[in-house]
Amino acid sequence: MQTTEQAVAGPAQRISHLDSVARQTDVEPSVYLTRRLEDLAQRGVRLWVDDGRLRCSAPAQSLDDDLRDWLKSERETLLTLLTPKVSVAVDPIRPADAASPRATLAQEALLPLARAHRADGRYNVPVVLDLERALDPLVLHAALSALEQRHDALRFCFPPSQAGPVLRPRLAGLSVEQALLLDRADDAEIDAAIQTMVSRPFDISHGPLWRCCTI
Repeated sequence: MQTTEQAVAGPAQRISHLDSVARQTDVEPSVYLTRRLEDLAQRGVRLWVDDGRLRCSAPAQSLDDDLRDWLKSERETLLTLLTPKVSVAVDPIRPADAASPRATLAQEALLPLARAHRADGRYNVPVVLDLERALDPLVLHAALSALEQRHDALRFCFPPSQAGPVLRPRLAGLSVEQALLLDRADDAEIDAAIQTMVSRPFDISHGPLWRCCTI
């Protein structure tokens, strides 16, 4: 069994070893600091920067005098390494002019194939979310409405008589489909219901080309 003295000396011994290796090689100091931080993290020592100050959280047996001395000697370097970089502000994405909607190159390539295979949903792009808490219908409807307001492409349809996409009018209210399953439905039944939903084809001529379903 490891003694208390050995446990306390562990982190300091490891730091001394890394210092020795650093002096014998030409690797960047930041690389060794990163390795030290990883090694300390394995021992429950966590370092971070808060309001320009170096903070430390560590088990009592790990925070010995040698570790404190090392933290003081490397304080400025650690502050530089651990301080989050300031991100450059970028302009928000703005909706494009919807007067002349255009299909993307991918849509133009898929359109003939989708029309040829309109009886199946092989080109559907499903997204399945497994929610752990109760779903608030009002919040869901608000989120879906915001998506439609933000992304005009969700209102595209592709009538055969048109060379490009046509924007459908904004929906007054989005309907959410619901699969009715017994409360005791097993995983296989749920998977089958999901597969039925995601494979159902869309009417690309009239739209809409997206839907929301819940189970």
